[in-house]
Amino acid sequence: MERPHPSQITYRSSGAVGADRTVVLLREGSITIGDPDTSLSSSYGVRLVSMGMPAVSLSDHEAFGGQTPDEEQSAAVAELMREQGVSPDRPAGMIALGAVGWRAAEAAVMMGPAIDRIAFVDVPVPDAPLARTDVADLLTRLEANLLVVAGEGEQASADAAWIVEHSEGVRRASAVGTLADVWSEVLAHVAPGARTG
Repeated sequence: MERPHPSQITYRSSGAVGADRTVVLLREGSITIGDPDTSLSSSYGVRLVSMGMPAVSLSDHEAFGGQTPDEEQSAAVAELMREQGVSPDRPAGMIALGAVGWRAAEAAVMMGPAIDRIAFVDVPVPDAPLARTDVADLLTRLEANLLVVAGEGEQASADAAWIVEHSEGVRRASAVGTLADVWSEVLAHVAPGARTG
């Protein structure tokens, strides 16, 4: 069942109740379809917390790193993850789809060791120079092991290459495409060793 949060984030939990591993999926807009492949996800035995976030537009956002609505949303994501039991004692993996990737990264930095793996799927790089500087700095503060998956098209590939170039210890996935296309590789990254089937 989809639940509203005071921050306007909607969320739902699915998968294995009481699972050792939680995976948080952040996307823009509706979470009507929280899990792109339930049969594959069930073989991992993880609990999937899907979060739908209000629309974002980082390209025109020159003050990305300041006290902004985006930062407030990142803090709300971190708070919601804590409410869902994510902690350094029970670290989680995170998947960020599209433009919410940078808010997901901010939330992961706020969570520290409570988020140990993160996957960017088709995350665009801001156009504004200051915003690019801010997200490059954000990548240097990200403790989680990062996987970068490019979306389809030349710009998406260039954005993925930029993120890889500005990150340490990052891996670029061989897969390209929609979240459903790359779900297997992404799950393997954010829930290592969890597959049972």
